[in-house]
Amino acid sequence: MESEQVWAPARGWRVLISAFFIFVSLGVVPQPSSATSERTASVEAVEGQAEIPGEGEGAQEPLRVGHLVSTWQTVTTGQDGKLLLRWDLGIVSSQGALSTLFLSSRAANGGEVQDFQLVEGVLRVSTDDRKSSPTGPYSVTTPIALIQPVSSAEPVDFIVETYDPSSTVVTVLRGQVEVKNLSVEGAAGRVVQSCRSVQIKEGKADTQPLEVYAEDAERLMTAATIPGSLAARLDACPSRAAAATPPVEPPMTAQPAPPHYVQEDYLYDPYPFDDIRVYPPPTAGAGIVVFIPTIGEWIIPYDVYRTWGVGPDLIGVCVRRMLLDQALYYDHYYWNYYRVRQAELYRMAYFGQLARDRGTLRRVLRELDDLRIRQDWMARRIHRLEHRVRDLAREEGRLPARARMNLVNAIASNFDGQKNLHVSQKFRQGLRNRIEAQGRLASLAGQEVFALRSRLSEERDPLRRAAMRNELTDARRVMAEGKMPIPAKDRNMTTLVNEISREQDPRKREDLQRQALKQLGGPQPSQTDLFAQENLNKLQRELTRYPNPRAVPQLEKQLTELKQAVETRRTADATKDKVDLTLSQAAESKDPEARGKLLQQIKQLAPPVAAAGAGLLPRVLEQQRLQNQLAVEDDRRKREELQRRLQEGLKKPPALAIQPTEPTRKPPDKTSLPSAQQPPQPADQILRTEQDRQRLQEQRRQADQMRLQQEDTARKAAEERRRLEELKRQEAERAQIQRRQQDEAARQAEQARRQQEDSARKAAQERQKLEEQRRREAERAQIQRQQQEQAARQAEQARRQQEQAARQAEQVRRQQQEQAQREQLRRQQQEQAARQAEQARRQQQDQAARQAEQIRRQQQQQQAARQADQARRQQEQAARQAQQAQQLRQQQQQQQAAQARQRAEEEKRRQAEQARRQQEDAAKQAERSRR
Repeated sequence: MESEQVWAPARGWRVLISAFFIFVSLGVVPQPSSATSERTASVEAVEGQAEIPGEGEGAQEPLRVGHLVSTWQTVTTGQDGKLLLRWDLGIVSSQGALSTLFLSSRAANGGEVQDFQLVEGVLRVSTDDRKSSPTGPYSVTTPIALIQPVSSAEPVDFIVETYDPSSTVVTVLRGQVEVKNLSVEGAAGRVVQSCRSVQIKEGKADTQPLEVYAEDAERLMTAATIPGSLAARLDACPSRAAAATPPVEPPMTAQPAPPHYVQEDYLYDPYPFDDIRVYPPPTAGAGIVVFIPTIGEWIIPYDVYRTWGVGPDLIGVCVRRMLLDQALYYDHYYWNYYRVRQAELYRMAYFGQLARDRGTLRRVLRELDDLRIRQDWMARRIHRLEHRVRDLAREEGRLPARARMNLVNAIASNFDGQKNLHVSQKFRQGLRNRIEAQGRLASLAGQEVFALRSRLSEERDPLRRAAMRNELTDARRVMAEGKMPIPAKDRNMTTLVNEISREQDPRKREDLQRQALKQLGGPQPSQTDLFAQENLNKLQRELTRYPNPRAVPQLEKQLTELKQAVETRRTADATKDKVDLTLSQAAESKDPEARGKLLQQIKQLAPPVAAAGAGLLPRVLEQQRLQNQLAVEDDRRKREELQRRLQEGLKKPPALAIQPTEPTRKPPDKTSLPSAQQPPQPADQILRTEQDRQRLQEQRRQADQMRLQQEDTARKAAEERRRLEELKRQEAERAQIQRRQQDEAARQAEQARRQQEDSARKAAQERQKLEEQRRREAERAQIQRQQQEQAARQAEQARRQQEQAARQAEQVRRQQQEQAQREQLRRQQQEQAARQAEQARRQQQDQAARQAEQIRRQQQQQQAARQADQARRQQEQAARQAQQAQQLRQQQQQQQAAQARQRAEEEKRRQAEQARRQQEDAAKQAERSRR
């Protein structure tokens, strides 16, 4: 009965963890906003996994054909998911794998523009051919680019790719699209024509579009579209094979060598259930010994199993079932916790996209890569454990019907007894250590995915980008299968993993695993908390500038809810850690009084948890009390009454302090925000409008006061959390000192026990001689069972090795096929280039001959023309000479006539001068005669 009372706190611990998960999940599920007019889309086709946020516990609601999706709802697709939505805007959108999309709205040019927000992935947007009327104004926004049609009256079809917040690639299949870089202030939009592709990068103002060939467009459509769901006409796009000259290849860049993938199980085997051994009692009336490798020996007292009269083999079945239940509970808990964390990250991506915070988006995508790998690996572990549980069902059938669960419960209660504290604590600590180690491995794998994503975002060439998309998809698929990437340069790590896979000794295997983890490196240095108060406040300031004033209040309300949910989770984390530490101390304590005080401390930790989810913890504690009573009650009627009350308590919904927002499927409230297209109010309503405005201002002031109070409460909670962490550290130090003292006392007790065993051994030698034959038979049977189990393990290992070899052979075959295809493509390109070169040579020869003939004819024509021209010039020269001679004769005649006239005039002047002189002489003579 003492062992059952010790087991009660462990079950209470499980209830506390369940309660912790329930109220952590509250308030973090993305809900639709009622800030704008409702826009809906119907799911026309879906392939793989496509989800929208569900109700409660971070759940996601899978989408099926015919479902409706509303504005502000975040739509996500999985690893192999694709989704086709037909919007009432007259638009059809098609998402590729691992894409995150939601429809928002913004104010522009006095109206409202619907905005498709693509956070990550591949999105195809096309005009709905079923509608003849023009579509309403819409755009597609990524963290770095704004894309919108040039004209809403013309049909368009384009594909947007974004793998990193710093880069976006837009490929236009039909119509004209305007693309604008949001990272460059004042940058003008660029119009991209059909069959063109443009890459928008952070900080770069302009990038020249590239021509898109029909083959490249088909590859991109395959990545973004469900086959047969949305057709496209690519007649206008040129064909690469029909091009006159081969395309100019861009310069090659050095790419890192692909990693080598190894099975994650080899690095850290989750659970040692296959190696558990159960030995019969060494003496009559003694307990059964259960040996768990790397953990220790667990003694099950005789009074636990004597009631049902079962042997060690059936006890082994119950032991494995109990330990599997413990491990499954841990894994299911962390799986659900990952779902809650994923909902928080999607919510943070929602606000980061609206605030254009590329740094926050980059960190969200990095953590999502890590979290997706953890979820895939955790799902594989749960599947393995459930498979082992199904295998045990056949062996459990040998147990008496009334002994199945009762015996398992009795064994589980004894597992937490004082004599087995070291085993139970090491087992549970091993579960936590294995989950932590798997988280470290998943972080390293997430780094590889993020590096591939970053290189893909930098690639511009369509052919190489398609090849890198396939490489990223293959890497994600391989990691989802539980394989860990190891850099190609690290050959020592590959050798070490091969040694782990061949090692059979559990202790040596664990040592090799520790060496492998050490060689891979310790935990990565943590960055600033993504959900830190200053980061959330920064997002809130950025959201106030969102270009839709009517949506800002609702967005701020949702961000406040996220702050409260994050603070609740942090408080719950601190409380859970405190509960784990206190329960561990209570389990290790050998003093009943000290154990009672520690259990009382656990009850005192309930108020902080209840503050996070009012009404939840009291009901949990009541369920714990009922379970404790049910464990010790023997009366059948009282047990039935306790069982009925416990079932009613589980069915009753808890009263929560943080009420969730409106349901996911509920359409937005059209009356929450007035429409921008409403007519102005009449004059007799101005006074009432003024009163409404004053009342709204008062409500905003009260909201600001409430926000300040919430921030004050958050600061107090943070201080309380730091105080709890300090208390946890101090208690851990005290617990370490206490463990050292207990270890010393245990060593002394072990020495005393060995002395007692020596005395008992001397006294029991005679009795042992009589039982020697029975022991030998039991040992031979045990050795035979061990040999059979070892042979089964070897066969299983050989089967796994064969499967791995087959997978490797298949991978090599695929690589060879791809290499052969690439070689064939290269040969075809070379042959095509040779044919084109021969054709060009022949064309050049023919053209040279034609040009030579043409030149000869031109030379003959030019020579004849020159001769004719020369004769003409000679004739013209003769004519000019004759004309010159005639002109010369005329000039000579004119000169002779002029000379004659001049001589005549000179003769006249001479004669006149002579007559004048004669007159003067006559006058002089007359004067002299007169004198």
